[in-house]
Amino acid sequence: MNGRFSRTVVVAGVLAVTAILGAGAYAFGAVLDRPAQRAGAAAQTGVSESPSGTASPSPVATESAQSGLPASSPPGSPPASSAPPPPPAGCKQGPAQAEVETLLVRLSGFGPVGADGVQSAEDCTAIKKFQQRYGLSPADGVAGNATVGVARRLAASIDPAEQAKCQGGAGMTACVNLSLQTVWLLRDGQLVYGPTVVRTGFRGYTTPAGKFKIDRRNRNEWSIKYKVNLPYFQHFYAGMGFHEVTNYIHNPGGGSHGCLNLLRPDAVHFWNALSVGSTIHSFGRRPGT
Repeated sequence: MNGRFSRTVVVAGVLAVTAILGAGAYAFGAVLDRPAQRAGAAAQTGVSESPSGTASPSPVATESAQSGLPASSPPGSPPASSAPPPPPAGCKQGPAQAEVETLLVRLSGFGPVGADGVQSAEDCTAIKKFQQRYGLSPADGVAGNATVGVARRLAASIDPAEQAKCQGGAGMTACVNLSLQTVWLLRDGQLVYGPTVVRTGFRGYTTPAGKFKIDRRNRNEWSIKYKVNLPYFQHFYAGMGFHEVTNYIHNPGGGSHGCLNLLRPDAVHFWNALSVGSTIHSFGRRPGT
């Protein structure tokens, strides 16, 4: 009797332990079950597991990569924009900044310009290129009175009404706008060069208006009267001709003794483009003469 009771107790104890272990395995399944353990780790690292068992980005990480935003950025936040670069050191804003920018956009060819009246690195570079091209000194990128004055003259010269004042025929014609102190070249009536700056005769030595022909040329003309060399000289009337300027072309009180003064690059181009027999058509009148 005692033996049977003892066996019954042992069997009951074994069954009880088994029941407890089974309940424990169910209750702590998150610890014992490895797939569930991996899912928990994925939630902590931002990586979820694909059906194949390989890691794939979580929705948060995927949206971040596509938008270029950090995962912590609020939805719909725009990417941070960089401020425009400041103008180079020493490149100040000039008193005619807004007008010069507008004129350079119209003239084109000097690089990007903001046309907002505020100096920037791009504006400074474009203004310097303009100043260098047309012999303005200093070429410092500052939109001052001399720079805006030249830009106004050139912009006015490309106006159709001004262009129509010089009607070139067959061959090359040099059009000299005495009023604007600009010049350009036509080939068979079509604009092929310019407008660019020119300096004509001052008071008492006014360059005449009219149509003329180049009748002689000399690569290095010597002026006996004025004792100065005249490079790329092309004569058209009474000792007057195109030639490279011998001093600063933008001196407000300066001028020639009737000749048509050109910057060196323009004098070289005119020398190569024109020849004996080419037409010079001058029109208007230089202010103050």
